[in-house]
Amino acid sequence: MTHLERIANLKTLGYTDREAEFLCVAALHSGYFVRRQFLGFTQRERGKLDARLADKAVGSGHAKALEFRHNRTVYSFCSKPFFEAIGEVDNRNRRRHEVFTIKNRLIGLDFVLKHRDRRFFATEREKVDYFRETAGIEVDQLPAKHYRAQNSPACTARYFVDKFPIALSPESSTGDSAVEFCYVDEGLHSTSGFRTYVEQYRPLFMRLAGFRLIYVATHPNNFPAAARVFEKFIGNGNIRIPEDPSVPRLLSYFQARALFERRDMASFDQAKLIRFREDRKSFSGEKFEALFRIWIDGGDAEVLRILSPESATRSESRGTFHSYLSPFRYELFGTLTDGNRRVA
Repeated sequence: MTHLERIANLKTLGYTDREAEFLCVAALHSGYFVRRQFLGFTQRERGKLDARLADKAVGSGHAKALEFRHNRTVYSFCSKPFFEAIGEVDNRNRRRHEVFTIKNRLIGLDFVLKHRDRRFFATEREKVDYFRETAGIEVDQLPAKHYRAQNSPACTARYFVDKFPIALSPESSTGDSAVEFCYVDEGLHSTSGFRTYVEQYRPLFMRLAGFRLIYVATHPNNFPAAARVFEKFIGNGNIRIPEDPSVPRLLSYFQARALFERRDMASFDQAKLIRFREDRKSFSGEKFEALFRIWIDGGDAEVLRILSPESATRSESRGTFHSYLSPFRYELFGTLTDGNRRVA
């Protein structure tokens, strides 16, 4: 479903053009909104537009009002028919979330609304389709989380479950655009979460010719530490990732197998022969037979290119770190642990 189709469907629910467009963006990127964000979207500082939208969304059952400290209200999208109208009936933004997640989503929405010149990927499907079909990246290199159904061995993979904004930057003077990834810090006291994020996205990052990683936060305290984490990961602009430890073992097995099949046994002692037999059991099957044929023709480099491209430095794959300080502190949430949420 296209963005224009979503807006048209929301208009049939009684919303105006600008209300429908804002609600579509807020529902897909956040699942929450505050009235101030709608005023900014419409470039209005005051008036009744925001109150009218809030009353309409709550009155129709499309959103719930959540009251926080200082009598501030956050609106949560909760209606299945609403998400059906935008083609996302199973979107997890409709679910209830913890306070820190709500804050994180609102900060992320602020970033999206501030950078409307970007092309943001609003849904999981849009992100997967871009990286798989346009960027040519295999789906198993995308950040994923696997969910197992109750009383069933079936396992479902969901991608980009953090729901952080991902966009294409505006084209430069050369006609190029880079992928921009946003990590949103809702007020944490360390960069451990950012480090985990980088590790999860590492296979995807290293397969891109260029990207920007933007650390978004309401306070600059973690910016220097986050930059160091990124610099350690990138290293002079070139991504370096430790190779899979099983790959050297596989290459060693191929070398031993080639000698064994040529009846060149001079280098085999008892320990090497035992290891060769164990490896032959471990690396049996059509997949390894095909890789062995590739190794015969192309050597270690060709197998590394297929199995572990991240093991080598890719000078053409470059990433840059940026920070973005949100102008909104969201003091309505207090700290992350003071339990201040009251549902209206």
